[in-house]
Amino acid sequence: MEIEFDVKITPNILYDYMLHHTYSSLPGIMGSLVGALMLVLFATGRQPVCLIIGVVILLYLPWTLFIKSRQQALNTAAFKKPLHYRLSEEGIEVSQDDTVEQMGWDGMVRAVYAPEEGEDSRMRRKEPAGTGMHGGRCKAMKIIETHSAGETFELGRQIGQQAAAGEVYTLTGDLGVGKTVLTQGVAAGLGIDEPVCSPTFTIVQVYEEGRLPFYHFDVYRIGDVEEMDEIGYEDYFYGDGLCLIEWANLIEEILPETYRRITIEKDLEKGFDYRRITIETC
Repeated sequence: MEIEFDVKITPNILYDYMLHHTYSSLPGIMGSLVGALMLVLFATGRQPVCLIIGVVILLYLPWTLFIKSRQQALNTAAFKKPLHYRLSEEGIEVSQDDTVEQMGWDGMVRAVYAPEEGEDSRMRRKEPAGTGMHGGRCKAMKIIETHSAGETFELGRQIGQQAAAGEVYTLTGDLGVGKTVLTQGVAAGLGIDEPVCSPTFTIVQVYEEGRLPFYHFDVYRIGDVEEMDEIGYEDYFYGDGLCLIEWANLIEEILPETYRRITIEKDLEKGFDYRRITIETC
């Protein structure tokens, strides 16, 4: 039996997602509160400057997201045409135009965090025979399951401790899935003590106090991949530090030839804090 379907990201879908992502984050919430406060101050004090500031704050961000969603949907190759999925007994096939990637069910690696009797929680891996992906660009897949934010953080710490200069990681996952927690763990593994948060508005945040420079990207707001040239992305991608890029699917054409892809997924049937973390070498 086979199941086939297409997935197409439209400008409206992308705009709705951006709004949800923005106003679910601390910067978005704080911006809304400041804008509302300005309107309250205008209503009580009748100061026109408060009205202007409040309207600008409340309307500017949704308008810029509207423009960027249109630009991304029209200019990003991944969004121009639908992705075609085919699920069969052998595995999953994803295609777009002439590009096809296949993943076999028998090639997956399953890992579980579970406490053993009398011991603390630890990670256990079960390695199957054969490779993790057949065809396609990404190989050597590992699937790791965590059951708390602490375990996700610890996995990130391990990645940071084992990371080498010049490595690039991409990070994908829905809102609230734990991308920031994993990133904070990576920073801790590099010996970085300062607070780490998503660089939603700055595109890249640089941390240099660890054993390696840490370059944390969040590129979902860029309207065109050329914006990466403006920040000098090559100095980071091909530098002496560790790069971690959120929403890297938007800039696939400029990613290095070799990188590691991390995908975090929820499964509420397995618990609220359950996370399925896939790591692939591409």
